[in-house]
Amino acid sequence: MAKIRTTRSGTPLVCIIGAKKAATTSLFTWLAAAPEINPSGTKELHYFSHVTQGDRDWYLSHFDRHAVGRLLLEASPYYLFHPSAAMHCAENFENVKAIAVLRDPVERAYSDYQQSVRRGREKLSFEEAIEVEPRRLAGEEEKLKRDPGYSSFSHRSYGYFSRGIYAPQIERWRAAIGAENVLVCDFHRLTRGDRKSALEVLSFLSISRAYADKAIGSANTQRYPPLAGATRRRLRRAYQSSDEELSSLTGVHFSWMKEQK
Repeated sequence: MAKIRTTRSGTPLVCIIGAKKAATTSLFTWLAAAPEINPSGTKELHYFSHVTQGDRDWYLSHFDRHAVGRLLLEASPYYLFHPSAAMHCAENFENVKAIAVLRDPVERAYSDYQQSVRRGREKLSFEEAIEVEPRRLAGEEEKLKRDPGYSSFSHRSYGYFSRGIYAPQIERWRAAIGAENVLVCDFHRLTRGDRKSALEVLSFLSISRAYADKAIGSANTQRYPPLAGATRRRLRRAYQSSDEELSSLTGVHFSWMKEQK
């Protein structure tokens, strides 16, 4: 297949870049109904994380070519975690805004794991999966950086803990497209009807404030056994320094951080 073109496009693009299991589907659906938005026909195009699947014309073909002047919108949660997606995006679009929705990393990891179990990809217990994660992911990020055509099942599927180390992922996107073009949202505030959070998204995209009256909500909710208290406390401690780095980077005290006081 043709490799990605390096020719940049001035077409305004909005990418919901993640995090996985953090209401990206809900946010995409909410924004897609706005008159200023031209959403992709398929929510997750994975273009910037799988650059051998087609050229820029292939990418643009997923949007309504008659919706002139509207913001292109797509949502691929793997973009936040993929080490080169931000760079690939910046190489092809010079007018990009990225939205990251961050969820309590402990809850996000457990939800991600439960999805893998439901899909038959995971046979280990959650605690075992966290224990072996470094071995599963060993060397994969380096391979992804070296080879734009490389696809890693392990990196996509088994980064339960690693995907919650948010600060370096946000920094990567800020470096690629500019800090002013990256909006970081709190999952719980956004999905629990916090009007201020909704207005922040609309202001970031220059969309009418009146649209905030339509609730975002949370789709794809699943029920599963509660996480063991000891495991929760261990992971909370493991994420503490990462969360502090994230708060320092963004200037935001996220909703889950109250547990760390």
